[in-house]
Amino acid sequence: MSLGAFDRGVAELANIYPAFAQRLAELLPCIASNDREIEYINNHARPSGAERLLVAELIARGLEGFVKNSIQTPRITEELRLPAFEYSPHAAYAWPRSR
Repeated sequence: MSLGAFDRGVAELANIYPAFAQRLAELLPCIASNDREIEYINNHARPSGAERLLVAELIARGLEGFVKNSIQTPRITEELRLPAFEYSPHAAYAWPRSR
C-alpha cells in the first residue's frame, strides 16, 4: 500500500466513521425499542388467529424470520458493536451504549 493510499484511508475513516456511527447509534435504539413492542404484541396482545408481526429488521432485510432451516441469522441490534470514534473508558462504544 502506498503512503498516499494510506493517507486517503486515514482521511476517509476520520471523515466518514464519526457521522456514520452516530447515525447508527441513533437508529439502533429505536429499532430495538420497536422490536420489544412487536415482541410484546406477538406474545400478549395479538388477536386470536392473527399472524405474528415481523420486526423492522426482518422486513428491511426481506427475511421471514431469524431462523431458517435451523440456521440462526444474526440480528443487527444484538450482534453489532460500534466502537466510539473518540475513545473513553466510560463510553467505549457508540452501540451498544452500555457495555
